Amino acid sequence: MKKDVQIVTLTFPKPKKDEDQTLLYREGEIFFTVPTIYEEKQIEVYQHLEFFEWRIIELVDNSLGIDKKIVRFDSFNQHYLSDRIALLNALAFCYSENI
Repeated sequence: MKKDVQIVTLTFPKPKKDEDQTLLYREGEIFFTVPTIYEEKQIEVYQHLEFFEWRIIELVDNSLGIDKKIVRFDSFNQHYLSDRIALLNALAFCYSENI
């Protein structure tokens, strides 16, 4: 009996990268905050308008000793319909790229 093998390749849209520190921290309810293997970086899944988005933030101390969130990557208008799908894509991106 012969079995067919199928190969599935998934590609994800590239998020916006903060190369010149112009990505804004968009307001919205945060559904997930997940630490990454990279020091001081976290994944946040948040709601923007009626959709879900994800971002990778870096926590940086400011002069008052309070952590400031700086957005390093943002899915920016990918318009996920599910917070869990947004989280899945964020995890896939984070662990497949050298961020």
